[in-house]
Amino acid sequence: MDIRSQHMLVDLWFQNELKSSDIENICSVIESDLTVIKKSSHQFEPHGETIVFILGESHFSLHTYPEHNYVTLDVYICNMDVDLHAILEKIVKNLDLLHIERKFLTRGEWEEFDEKNVELSPTQKKASSLLVITFIVAACSIIYELLMAQTLSSTLGDTTFRYNMTIGLYIAAMGIGALCYEKLMKGDKLQNLAKLEGVISIVGGLAPIAVLFGDLVAHWLTKVMGINYFGFFIQTYLSIFCYGIIVLIGFLTGLELPLLMELGKRIKEKYGSIVLSVDYLGTLAGVVAFPIIIFPNFELFSIGFLVAFLNACVALVLYFTNGIKNIKIMIPLILVAVFYLVALINGSTINQFILKKMYYFNL
Repeated sequence: MDIRSQHMLVDLWFQNELKSSDIENICSVIESDLTVIKKSSHQFEPHGETIVFILGESHFSLHTYPEHNYVTLDVYICNMDVDLHAILEKIVKNLDLLHIERKFLTRGEWEEFDEKNVELSPTQKKASSLLVITFIVAACSIIYELLMAQTLSSTLGDTTFRYNMTIGLYIAAMGIGALCYEKLMKGDKLQNLAKLEGVISIVGGLAPIAVLFGDLVAHWLTKVMGINYFGFFIQTYLSIFCYGIIVLIGFLTGLELPLLMELGKRIKEKYGSIVLSVDYLGTLAGVVAFPIIIFPNFELFSIGFLVAFLNACVALVLYFTNGIKNIKIMIPLILVAVFYLVALINGSTINQFILKKMYYFNL
């Protein structure tokens, strides 16, 4: 018998006066998504209410503090297949909240090696998978930026300036992405991560080609408009275009890290900080691998194809190993992975074609 259970503790602060309809909305989600056996409630004087549901899965309780526009929820579920995160998202969807605090616990699970079979516990397996994914995507993100810095140096010159600007803007954009995380990453977190990795692979993998295309447009403008390539207008355009791509990659990475940390906390609270540590280690691995292993052995654009392919594969692993059932996510991810695999296999031909059409053409 599986003795593990899920325990969700939630504190809700409402923007305005707490209404009876708010409580009804919360209870309606519990009643529709879980098996209610018995409901009991008590109204306190002068205000406040406690509602308790005996569930087929265990129990749910709610306590209100109208004078503070505050409600606490306690859900204990002995069915590990129930998605408490999805239930919470449905609960808060129609509530006008000022702030929310949440904590997810796994009960009845002792993390240690099985003495007979020397196997990892289910929690350790989930955590190991998430940490591997975190390491890979962190390395991919920093390699995209180093690849952009190298492309800008080769195309526009001034290596020191290009590398410093790239890393500085990347870190700043990550901070902006993290600030926007709560607003942009609503809904199912695993689906959001799969979609995000797909978007990062598209943007990051094609970014070096986009730089050459932007430079090609700049040269075309100088001929059509008869202006100096090194003048203010063209250089401003190039800076906005090229560094805009870098900021976009950094912004997407800024959304990625808190999403990974939240998924870590869903497994167990301490894994949030462990995910952060592994992300730093993945970044270090990418920084070391790029100049020593990757850049000397792969052509410039093939590096983008390789890293983007890894990103797309991570997204597909997330999709197929976590029971995501959304064909609108699956088909684009498969197409992106196949595109980069084909591009990687034909990397030498594609690299020569791009250089001939977009780089040597300008010399």
